[in-house]
Amino acid sequence: GNLLLNGSSCGAECAYPNIVGCVDADGCCPAGCVADSDCVVLSRIKQSVITDSGQEAWARNGFWDGTGYKNWTSWTGQGLTQLISTLGAGQAYRSVDYVVLPDNRVQHSVLQMDGKKVWTRHGSWDGNAYSSWTPYVELALNPPAGFTEFRSFDQVVFPDTRLKQTLVTWDGKTAYYRYADWDAGTKTYGNWDAWDNQYGDLTNTASYPAGGSFRSFNHVMLANNRIKQALLSEDGHLVWHRYGDWDGTKFGNWMAWTDQWGDVTNLIPGKPIPQAFLSWDEGALAGAGVASGCQNGCDDSDPCTDDACVG
Repeated sequence: GNLLLNGSSCGAECAYPNIVGCVDADGCCPAGCVADSDCVVLSRIKQSVITDSGQEAWARNGFWDGTGYKNWTSWTGQGLTQLISTLGAGQAYRSVDYVVLPDNRVQHSVLQMDGKKVWTRHGSWDGNAYSSWTPYVELALNPPAGFTEFRSFDQVVFPDTRLKQTLVTWDGKTAYYRYADWDAGTKTYGNWDAWDNQYGDLTNTASYPAGGSFRSFNHVMLANNRIKQALLSEDGHLVWHRYGDWDGTKFGNWMAWTDQWGDVTNLIPGKPIPQAFLSWDEGALAGAGVASGCQNGCDDSDPCTDDACVG
């Protein structure tokens, strides 16, 4: 039968029994359980860089332990010259982006070396890895008027499921962004806002780090519901980052910009120095970790926000 949970606070009636553990196909993911097939937990950060030639990418993964990302894997490299089978040999790319959509598919995108086209594909989480990848297709950017070439392309999904796209102009001084709404029926984004460059020339804005133009601008949602922004310096050696807090409608309470690692090219052991990166990306992906709450069933900590709870 139905079980009334926290009725005094919200009066919701749960359509499932009280959850005491995570089991595959039980329709729930209670807080504190390791992810199962009912619950995709974005507990992994994938850091990706593209080297100056545009023909080589390096990546590593870190895992959320409840306080931060740890247990980093070793960096591994991938050639990009034949990344997209339909484009032939000799390919090169400026930036890479990973974002998980509200339906738990991952979208992987790359920006061509000439900055004119973004190619994208989608993969599904099978409980252990992303698979069932679709072929790459060109992503329709409909860029800001007067612009045809960009240094980097970035996407992030906000806690309210809106998508934010960010483009850095070819001179590396202006970031244009726009938002779209998620349509759960079609599993696509639409109702796009107009492109905005709210901050104008980033190099003249006090809230951004000094040092000239930038090669890439990245956003990532962390497992604790904070957002991290990262800017790659003009010389491709320094990453400046800051964190913001979600207040239910927007991000605020921004921390100061910080240069955490120094010369980030030194993070990859055995690579020739000097060497520079064209882009820096961090994407939140599924992986082994601790679940943050219920996805599809009843969570007795807050039945009001559960799709399995009625009343």
